Amino acid sequence: MKQNYPFKPKSTSYLKRGQFWSVPLENGKYCCGVVVGKLSTLDKVDSRMFIAALLDWVGDTPPTIDLVAGSRILEQSYAHIKTIQETGGEILGEGFKTSSEQEVYPKAYDMGAWGYHYILALATKTYGR
Repeated sequence: MKQNYPFKPKSTSYLKRGQFWSVPLENGKYCCGVVVGKLSTLDKVDSRMFIAALLDWVGDTPPTIDLVAGSRILEQSYAHIKTIQETGGEILGEGFKTSSEQEVYPKAYDMGAWGYHYILALATKTYGR
C-alpha cells in the first residue's frame, strides 16, 4: 500500500525504515529525525516504541529526501511515537538509506530510550546557535 505524505503517526503501524520528519529549531532552522526501524518483543511489534535517529543535517527549510540524502546519523536510540508528534508532528517522506536493511529489531535492553523532546534538545545543542 502506498503511503500518502505528510501524515501524523498515532502508532508505529505505518512507520518504516527511512521515513523522516522535520525537527524545527527556535532559530528558524530545521533538523531531521529519521525512523531506523521498529522494535519487537517476544515476536510482537511494539505499537509505540521505535528506533529513531537525528541526522547530521541542518537547513533553512524542512527536510526533503534530496536535501538529507548522504547525511549520516548523529545519534540514535529508542523513542516513543510521541517523539514525532511533539517535535515536528508529521512524517514528511521516505527514502533515507540507513546502514541496515532490517525493518524490525528485537528489543535490546542495553540501549536507552529518549524522552519525547530529547531529539529537539540534541538538535538545539548541535545546531541551535
